[in-house]
Amino acid sequence: MTRHSPAGPFEAVKEQAVAALLVNIATIALLAAFASISVDLELGLDLFFGGIVVILPQAWLALQLGTRAWIARPALLAVAKYTLTGAGFAVLFALRPAVSGLAVMIGAVVAIGVTPAAYHLIKQKNVVKSD
Repeated sequence: MTRHSPAGPFEAVKEQAVAALLVNIATIALLAAFASISVDLELGLDLFFGGIVVILPQAWLALQLGTRAWIARPALLAVAKYTLTGAGFAVLFALRPAVSGLAVMIGAVVAIGVTPAAYHLIKQKNVVKSD
């Protein structure tokens, strides 16, 4: 059974999503630091930026959960998130023309996978805690 805070039913979900994103940022930062040390600084930066391009729109989405502006428009919210992600990749490739596409994609794929996995673990932990 999940708890709902006085602020609304989305607050618990929002808190868990933000916590999952913090785990994601830490994971990408550690992976990028390891790549920078073991392979090359530029490769580590490309990996980090690839993850951040995915994480920032996810963070924006998490902060929008339950807000009055978006509560009745979940499809539009999803379109906005994917548009922001696409724009982020465009900006990244424009600002860093010599970027390693493979490192960027690895960072993005890791960021895409870590958030739901971390969210699931955090949610399970909260369910066990409330029992």
